[in-house]
Amino acid sequence: MIHGTPNNAMAEIALALAMGFFSIMVLTLVSMGGGLVASADLPLADSGAALGKTQTDSAQQASGPAVPRDSVVIYHKDQFYDGGLKPLDPASLAGRERVVLAVDPDLPMARALKARDQIPVASLTMAPLDDRWRQALKEKQP
Repeated sequence: MIHGTPNNAMAEIALALAMGFFSIMVLTLVSMGGGLVASADLPLADSGAALGKTQTDSAQQASGPAVPRDSVVIYHKDQFYDGGLKPLDPASLAGRERVVLAVDPDLPMARALKARDQIPVASLTMAPLDDRWRQALKEKQP
């Protein structure tokens, strides 16, 4: 009796291909999720801000370094705003070392990438707007 038929060889090849594709899929998912911001809260350095100072000192230290208010850029309804929710020209950000671009989580990816391309800085971090920022923007709009 011969147990090594061509059908077994084809099954082995199919199994090897399936394992390879699964490994590539896992690596792709891990690499795509590596750059996401873990927290939607942006601790701000300005102590006078009503929206920025809700965390305790220990929580702020645990979440990382504070982001200066002038480094926060908000993109909402095709308009750029600074940390004080005043209109902002993205060209004025040229030469900044680090900028955080906050966008609505419901914004389509193409529009978010288009907004990112309009900001001429070397180090740009994108983060979703939390409910407090979204509410403040909603109250600001007429």
